[in-house]
Amino acid sequence: MKLRSLNVCLIITGLDRGGAETQVVRLAHRLIKRGHRLSVISVIEPGVFGDVLQETGVELHSLHIPRGKMDPRIVTRAVSLFRKISPDVIVSFMFHATLTARIAGRIAGVPVIIGSVRGESFGEGGWAPSDWKVRSREIVFRLTAFLGDSMTTMSKATGRLLVTKRIVKSSELRVIPNIVKIADRGAPPNNRKNKCDELGISEDVFLFVNMARIHAIKDHGNLVKTVEKAVALTDRPFHVAVAGGGDVKPFEELAAKLGVANRITFLGDRSDAAEWFEASDAVVHSSFTEGLPNALIEAHAHEKAVAATTAGGTAEVVRDGISGFVVPIRDPEALAGAMLKLMEMTAEERAAFGKVGREWVIEQYSEEEVIDRWEALFAELLSSKGIQCVAESSE
Repeated sequence: MKLRSLNVCLIITGLDRGGAETQVVRLAHRLIKRGHRLSVISVIEPGVFGDVLQETGVELHSLHIPRGKMDPRIVTRAVSLFRKISPDVIVSFMFHATLTARIAGRIAGVPVIIGSVRGESFGEGGWAPSDWKVRSREIVFRLTAFLGDSMTTMSKATGRLLVTKRIVKSSELRVIPNIVKIADRGAPPNNRKNKCDELGISEDVFLFVNMARIHAIKDHGNLVKTVEKAVALTDRPFHVAVAGGGDVKPFEELAAKLGVANRITFLGDRSDAAEWFEASDAVVHSSFTEGLPNALIEAHAHEKAVAATTAGGTAEVVRDGISGFVVPIRDPEALAGAMLKLMEMTAEERAAFGKVGREWVIEQYSEEEVIDRWEALFAELLSSKGIQCVAESSE
């Protein structure tokens, strides 16, 4: 079934580098290739991905709301913009954007409104997911659910949680995984040497990469404590390189306090993630809450074995004992043990884990399969409103 060209609007809280933001960029690009018209709205001023979207023909807008504030003008500005764009479908990402889409979208008369919950804690938008904030967001989602037509999430685990908490009806929930670019592997000449030189380590040091923005849910404090535990477990030299933007000072201070500052380096925001994956021996991930972690899908795409926590849908990507090792959240000893298992494996054994991981993500998360799911959802919801969405036959 081929759809007619639809007018699709994606709205997100901001466009700084992150998992949800990456998915907005990839979804917009792929839908344009399918012949749809795309506009993207950022609630706050667009971040680094704003330029990326505009370069590929996406119509970019901002509501110009100050970061961290619930400005009442958000609704009036969104209503005006939705009426101007006149989309067939709105898809929202992150809490503030979803709330805005539901209220303003209905006032503006948009036919179909789809929300997207990216993780278990609703801790998007730069806020730490404290219990009262999580509970308040759950209540808001329940109270405004009638304004939306459907809810998507990335993993089966998160989907089960949303239904159990009565945040969404099972009949209105769709699990649509992340879009991942499964590119051919490759790296610049001397990539491993160059990355080790940057870290100030020799090439024979076992190199773990942690690809995650500095945010409470990624639990870098647990990662630093894990490094301390791992140092006590093995005499083998190893190093952890953390690539992700944010305030690293508290974690650098913790590493110094625990005596492992020489074992972990915080690199800041990086645009060369693929090169770091290729240079690494394995990947470590320490989150205590997740949706479906892009970083681990991409790690497997680069044929890397993984040591990770069970947060969110992690176990749907990393199969324990098959492509990596998965341990309980907030358990530094367990995560250190998983790292040690990877270090004790031969290079050939780790390569076998990585190969299985790559085959799995190609099978489960190909771009075309994911876009097919999005288009099927658009068609289902538009058809339920009596709106023609299938392209007319040329015969």
